[in-house]
Parts: sequence; structure tokens; C-alpha cells
Amino acid sequence: TEAISTLIEQAWSLRLSNTAGALALLDKAQCMIGSDLEDIAHLSPDNVLLGAHIIAMQARCRYIIAEYTTAEQIAHHAFVIYEKYEDEAGLANVFETLGLIQWSAGVQATSLENLFKSLTLYRKLGDKVSEARTLNVIGLVYNRLGDFGNALEYLLQALPLHRELGDQVSEYRCIGNLGIIYAEHGDYETALQHYRTCLAYEQSNNDKRGQCKAFNNIGVTYTLMKDYPRALEHIMQGLELLRDIGDKNGIGMALCNLAEVHIGLENYKDAYTYAMESLAIRENIGDKTGMAGSLICLGDLLTRIEEYSEALECLQRALTYTQEISTTISQYITHEKLYVLYRKIGDMPRALEHLEQFHNIRQRV
Repeated sequence: TEAISTLIEQAWSLRLSNTAGALALLDKAQCMIGSDLEDIAHLSPDNVLLGAHIIAMQARCRYIIAEYTTAEQIAHHAFVIYEKYEDEAGLANVFETLGLIQWSAGVQATSLENLFKSLTLYRKLGDKVSEARTLNVIGLVYNRLGDFGNALEYLLQALPLHRELGDQVSEYRCIGNLGIIYAEHGDYETALQHYRTCLAYEQSNNDKRGQCKAFNNIGVTYTLMKDYPRALEHIMQGLELLRDIGDKNGIGMALCNLAEVHIGLENYKDAYTYAMESLAIRENIGDKTGMAGSLICLGDLLTRIEEYSEALECLQRALTYTQEISTTISQYITHEKLYVLYRKIGDMPRALEHLEQFHNIRQRV
């Protein structure tokens, strides 16, 4: 039992830096317990909970490598066991995992529901490390919903907790997440300061996943500033690391960001290639938020090269996804792109309709 618990703890420590290694440790633990996922319920009570811990960790790792459907199925197996045995720590962990999966897959409302359940249990248990981690994610969900006030509120609750606990890894990730809020508000220099602080820390710790995120965020910010050479440099550095660690979600995002850079450079052929690669990856992993982003990028590109029917198809699909998953920012961006498209083809009534939607949603944000 002690040996299995040690393997689970080691897997937790490795989950971000070496997800494949973490999964290998969990496979070893599952062999030691002598049962596969379907048979765990037939073990003794102590071993049942150990088995639940193993599959809960497997779910978290599958989420990290963007296997969302598998991760969600495994997490529900763990949930059934934790609920039966009234294991609140286990339930908190599963609610957090489900919230993360749903956030990444674009189901924001359900994500918040599970994350708040997780937060309530962590606070009841006095688990400040997990509380801070969950506050951080809640801030990110609110940011994706375009609710910057709540996003800042929860991130600024998380940051002092991370510092109080001496959790530097989470502290610097939270600083990076605050950078995202500043970038969304157009304060690019402050955002870059936050991202560079994170990058220096991640490089000093050889954390490839953290470096990827920092490089990507810096590149996106330079894109917003129209400094395309520096944007290209940073996004390409991040993409190389993402390919090394096999992060499908991150690769899809980086390819879309590269497409945006090449649109800015008016290099439309390369932009189309990157955007299509990005869309294919995001469709494969079921990332609706990402799919909407890639389709918006494609719609913008196709409008610029006067392929209006294809552009309209992409933007209408994007709008459907953004409405399904309630991503406010992506919704108003899509309406803006549809306004430009309809204006170009001379359909002013529809152009004005989307312009009105753009202003209404943006004003709410």
C-alpha cells in the first residue's frame, strides 16, 4: 500500500513536466494493486480507494495531453467510488479535473460549476495548496467568458496564497495568467513584463511546459502590437518545445497563432497552411474553443483573399461554437469579422446587424 501511494505521489509531481513518465508510474501502480479499471470496485475498501486515486491521477494526466473524452470517462469512474465511500478529498480532486476538462473543451458554465464544488471542498478540508490552484483556474475560466472583473478577483486571491505557501511554480503561473488579463485590456508592456518574469523562472527550472506557455503569450502580445518578427520568433520557440513534449492542445494553439502572424505579414499561403493544421488538431481532440479560434482565423484570412463563400462558412461555424460554449470574447470577434465580410460583399443590412451585435457584446464585457 505504501509503495503504491508513493508511486501516485511521484506521478502527481511529474504530471506537468513529464506526463508520459507519470502515466508509466500509474500503470505500474495499477499492476501492483492487481486490478484494471473495471474491476476496482471488487477490491477491499482500502484498495478500492487506492485504485480510485490511481484512475483519478490517470484522468488528470489524460487531460494534460488533451485526451479529453478519455479523461472525462476515467474521472467519472473515480467519482463513483469517491462518492460511495464519501471521500471528500477524492471528490474535490475529481471535480477539479472535470472543471479543467470542461474549460479546455469549451464548456465554461459546467466548468465553473465543478470548479466551485471543488473549491468548497478544498476549503472545508483546509487544503490551501489545492484551493489556490483552483482559484487560479476559476480566474482563467472567467477570463475566457470575458468577465475580467471576476477573472482578476480570483487570480488575485490565488497569488498571495501561492506566496504564503511558498509554491513558486504556481505563483509564477498565476503571474503569467495575470499577464493575459493585462494583454486583453491592451496594457501590452505590463503583460510582457509578467510573461518575461515567468519565462525566466521556467527556464531556470527547465520546465518545458511552462516555457511553452510563456513563449506563446509573449508571441501573441507582439502580434497584437504588430511586431510580427518578434512574434514569429517567440511562437516558433514555443512550438518547438510543444512538439518535444507532445502537447496537442498547445500545438493547435501555437499553429493558430502562427497563422495570425502570417496574416499580419500578408503571407497568406503560409497562414492558410498553419490555420488548417491548427483546425485539424483541435477537431481531433474535441477542443471547441480552439476550433472556434481556428475558424475565426480562417474566416478572416479567406475574407482578405476574397474567398467570400468559404469565409462565410468558417465564420458561421465559429459563431455557432462560440454561442454553444459562451466564449464572449470570441463571439464579439466573430461578429466583427462577419461585419467586415458582409460589408465587403455589399450586404449592408447583415453587416450592420453583426456590427450591432459586436458593440452590444463588447460593451457588456
